[in-house]
Amino acid sequence: MISIEKYRFSHFEALVQYQLPPEQALYAPDPSQWFNGHTLMLESSMTAVSILKNRQAVGFFILDRGVDKLEFTHNPQSILLRSFSVNPHYQGQGIAKTVMQPGLLEPFISQQLSPSCNEIVLAVNPANQHAYQLYLKCGFCEVGKMVMSRRGTLCSALRRPITGSQLD
Repeated sequence: MISIEKYRFSHFEALVQYQLPPEQALYAPDPSQWFNGHTLMLESSMTAVSILKNRQAVGFFILDRGVDKLEFTHNPQSILLRSFSVNPHYQGQGIAKTVMQPGLLEPFISQQLSPSCNEIVLAVNPANQHAYQLYLKCGFCEVGKMVMSRRGTLCSALRRPITGSQLD
């Protein structure tokens, strides 16, 4: 069973032990890059989220309520999804697609982070066709602008209204 929850220290070992293959590491950081030793290094607007398969941490991403989201949208009620990754040993099992479905991600956002959130935004490098196509299949659409990633590459801005919100 696939689930998501706020990062817990008990997930640490499983998350920092995996490294993305070089072709994926071009686009997303390994979870270990968010840690200094055992300390998670986040801004106050960020929430680390663990992806679990049968209660074992197999992936990681950040949900960011800070001002960076305004590079993608003028909507102050949006949330920025960043640094999404799945342990390579678990890739190809539909885990990312399951997490990106409205029935899992959106209730987590509204119940755990922000009931007023009405839009999810993200950046994806168009050269990362696997991720780009995944997001499109999961209902994200082009915003119509390119944004600079933290890694210094131009990325397509994507958005998806949260089901049942005024943007839907």
